Amino acid sequence: MTTKEFVNTLSQKQDIALKLSKAESPDEAYKIAREDGVTDDQNTFSQEMKAFRDSVGKVSQEEMGMLMGSASTSEIVSAVSTWIGASAAAGSAAA
Repeated sequence: MTTKEFVNTLSQKQDIALKLSKAESPDEAYKIAREDGVTDDQNTFSQEMKAFRDSVGKVSQEEMGMLMGSASTSEIVSAVSTWIGASAAAGSAAA
C-alpha cells in the first residue's frame, strides 16, 4: 500500500498510530509502516507523512469534531495528538 493509503487507515489502526507516535527515529517509524504493508521508499514515506502532519495541523477543532462525528473534545484531542505524533515521528526526516 502507498503511504497515502496507510495514512487513511491510521484512524482505524490505533495500535499502529500509537506505535508511530512513540517511534524514536524516522527509521523506526518507517519500519513500523513497512511491517504494516507500506511499499513506498523511505523518502516518499517521510515526505507524505510530513505533508499529512502539516494538513492535520491546519484543521480546526470544530472541523475535526465534524469529521469525527459525536466524539468528545477529549477524544478528538487524543486522536489528533496521536495522528500528529505519528506523522511527526515519521516525517521528521523530511523536515
